[in-house]
Order: sequence, then C-alpha cells, then structure tokens
Amino acid sequence: MESYPKINLPLWNALAKVHVDSNFYDVDTFIKNGNSLPLLDQQLLGNVNGKSILHLQCHLGLESISLAKLGARVTAIDFSSSAIAIARDLNMKMGTEVSFIEDNVYNLSDYSFLNQFDIIYTSYGVIPWLPDLDRWGQLIHGCLKKLGKFILIEFHPQIFSLDDLGSIDTDYGSKIEPAIFEMDKSYTGDALAKSYCEYNWNHSTSQVITALIGSQLTLAHFMEYDYSPYACFNDMIERNDGQYQLRKFEKIKFPHLFSLIFEKQK
Repeated sequence: MESYPKINLPLWNALAKVHVDSNFYDVDTFIKNGNSLPLLDQQLLGNVNGKSILHLQCHLGLESISLAKLGARVTAIDFSSSAIAIARDLNMKMGTEVSFIEDNVYNLSDYSFLNQFDIIYTSYGVIPWLPDLDRWGQLIHGCLKKLGKFILIEFHPQIFSLDDLGSIDTDYGSKIEPAIFEMDKSYTGDALAKSYCEYNWNHSTSQVITALIGSQLTLAHFMEYDYSPYACFNDMIERNDGQYQLRKFEKIKFPHLFSLIFEKQK
C-alpha cells in the first residue's frame, strides 16, 4: 500500500505543471475572481467564515484559497510538490494565509491536528487514489473537533465504470489490488510530455460510507446527482449553466456525482 502513492506521484507532478496553464483551471480568471468553488460545494459547506477547515488532496489549491477568501482558516494538504509550489505561489499573489502542506493524507497523524478542525473537505477525483479507506476514515475522525463535519463531493463510481464510448467495462466497487492504466493526457484534454502509470481504485459508494461509519462518524447526508460541474469526461454536453452530463445519458438519469456529510458526535 505504501508504494502506490510513490508510483502515482510523478503523474500528479506532471499534471500540476500542465493544469496551471490549462483553460480548464483558468488560473488567470481565478486570480481576478477569487472563487473556484462550484455552487454545490458552496451549498454543502454553508457559511465558512471563522471556521477551521482542512482541505484534503487540494491539488493547485484553488478551492483552499477560495475558502480562505470566504473567511475560513484553511490548512490544505497534497502529496505533489509541483502542485503545492503552485498553490503557495497563488496564496502569496492573492494575499491569503492558507497553510499548504506537501505530504500524503495518510501522514496526517504526524501533525498536531487531533480534534482541530470544524470542517474537513475534499472533492472531485480524490477517492480513487486512496488504497485504504478504513485508515483514511480514522484519520478524518481524529482531526475533526467534536460536532465537526466531514464534507465529500465526488464523481460517482458508476461513471468510472464506463469506457470512452460510455459502455460499462470496469467492475463497480474496488478490490484490494488497484486498476492500472497508462495516461498520456489529462482529464483537462491537455497532452502530457510522456506516458505515466497510474494506480487507482473504483471504490463503491457503499465502501466509502461503510469506512466512514466504521471510523465512528455519523452519516448526516447522502445525495446523488445526474450532472457534473466540470466537463472532464469524454463527450459531455452542457445541460444548464454549470451543469454537464454525458451525452449518452442525456435522456435518462445517470449518476455523475455523490455527496456525503458525516458528523463527529464523540
């Protein structure tokens, strides 16, 4: 399990360098506007002013900085040195005070985060990179204050079961061993300089929920959505302003996202 992040790290360092200049992330517009949080995320997070927030797998830090702009005290972590360097540069340019940490989320216990955060937040493409959900859930429980909330918005694992033509070609639900792919292009559509190996797990919603319940967190919210705020899969169409769906499922309800809120009762 310890080797998988090391295998994936070169890919995410390469992606960060591509993403900072991509139209998808549009960093120049973000610097002007200061908020990259999708409407759904803002609704689930609620008023964050004055709240202490831990942002897991923060990538370029756009959402971390957005939360700080809304008045939160933000700590953000990602294992990519390239992503964290970009995030720290943006943090300085935008005059925010996010504490960016370059490390694996599985090392959270190395920090003085016990019972420290009102909210732990993570979103969009984060779960498939986690080999051990039970350990992840335990770390989240440990970092939350009593009555603190864990908020997750994630692409539905059903969408990761599809091939590029929209046909099911992958098991729903993860196994111990990861799926292995060769990746030479980002989900933003931008080409990478070379091909990289990636290891990931298509964890089912039940596996995610069970792991968090097992960590003694209490489920407060579970919802599924038939759209994505990002056009990051092949052949997507815009349904409403800021809502995209796979063209193949234009006339039926097909899960694109799910969201969870768990609370720490004790």
